This record gives sequence, C-alpha cells and structure tokens, in this order.
Amino acid sequence: MSPKSINSVTVPVCSLDLLDNGIIELRFIREYELQIEDIEAIQQAIVELDPSPKKILVIPGQYGGISKDARKVDFFEKTGSKDQLSVAIVSTQLHHRLVGTMYFKFFDPKQYNPKFFKNESQAREWLLLQ
Repeated sequence: MSPKSINSVTVPVCSLDLLDNGIIELRFIREYELQIEDIEAIQQAIVELDPSPKKILVIPGQYGGISKDARKVDFFEKTGSKDQLSVAIVSTQLHHRLVGTMYFKFFDPKQYNPKFFKNESQAREWLLLQ
C-alpha cells in the first residue's frame, strides 16, 4: 500500500506532501533553477508541515538547477533537529549520484544524513528504516 498525503503545500518550484508514514516528500517541477527565495519558501513549507521533520524525500525535476547564490544556503537549516534528519535524494543518473555523494561527503558535510538513490522505492525503504 502506497503512502497517502495527509497535508500538502505548493511553492513555485515544487509540491511538498506530509505522508502518513511521516515522510515529507518534495516533488519538483520538470524545469527550474532554484533561487534563494525558492529555498526560503520550501523551508517555510517544511516547517508548516512538520516543525521537526525526521525524514525527507527529494525528487528533483528532470532539468533542475540551482543558482550560484542559492548553493550557499543550507536547504534544511530551518528544520528542527538536524542531527536526527535523514534526507533521501532520487536521481536516475549515476554521475549525479556519485557527484552528489562526494559533494556532501567532502565539500559540504551536513549535520543531517543525505543519501542518493536511483529510484523512489529504494529511497522510501531507506527512510523508513531510519
């Protein structure tokens, strides 16, 4: 049985759903370039859905990007207990997963636990085990 949305918020670049299994799902539109304002809107929406989220599933759009200024902003800085936060990021492209993993590990380590997956089902399974 697939999880059901119990609350949702939409911002210009993505929809956010709080699922009945406790996961917050961010599903981005097909094409976008994230700006600082978009990240701030997403941060506000996450806090609105759950002030202290533990599990977040990120599903980027096919042609997504992030501006130079927005790269300097911690996506989840406004969430509560970051040390208990798990973030699953879905990417079908192997090179995106490899570069993303290396980026978070060596260049921009986070207090939270980000991990890349090739499909949504693997990402959801991992999040439910966290």
